[in-house]
Amino acid sequence: MPGTRTFCCCLPTRLGVLILAPLTFAFALTCGVVTLVGLAQHHESLGLAERLFLGFLGSLMALTSLTSLFGFIGAIMANYKMVSLYGSSLYMSFVSVLIFGSVNFGITWHNRDDFIRQCRADNKGMSKDDCRHTFNVGWGVTLAFWILAMMVGLYLIHIVRQYSRQLQEKYHRSGNMVQYHSA
Repeated sequence: MPGTRTFCCCLPTRLGVLILAPLTFAFALTCGVVTLVGLAQHHESLGLAERLFLGFLGSLMALTSLTSLFGFIGAIMANYKMVSLYGSSLYMSFVSVLIFGSVNFGITWHNRDDFIRQCRADNKGMSKDDCRHTFNVGWGVTLAFWILAMMVGLYLIHIVRQYSRQLQEKYHRSGNMVQYHSA
């Protein structure tokens, strides 16, 4: 909704950024740390492509957590540049996760027969159909959660971009381009 100063019916966009930036920080930091620690612990058993992918993802999440702090501080100070940096970082993260997630889901689907073979080897009592069903349910649930997370991410980007535009308009109207002006 162009020009709106609220999200979720009646809450100000600034409040949205103040709430969502710390949540983004916590989520991105957790994902980044888990990914990089896992990479450090299992790097010898991973192929080059997996190490590069996990290294990129962990670094991206660490960067997103850092810019989330800027977004939070920027929202407190009503600082256009800091909020804009946060919005750009969210957009970059979204596009990267969209691309890499899509490729990962495609590769996983393509390699489903490997999962079924491994499932039957690990679980002697399971039939091929049982293992195929297990894969299909797990893959479908994971895909559904990923799609939901991507939709929430898009809404978060919308909220941050809207607040960034509000700050930019405020500075242009006032003629004061000082970025550390409190609201």
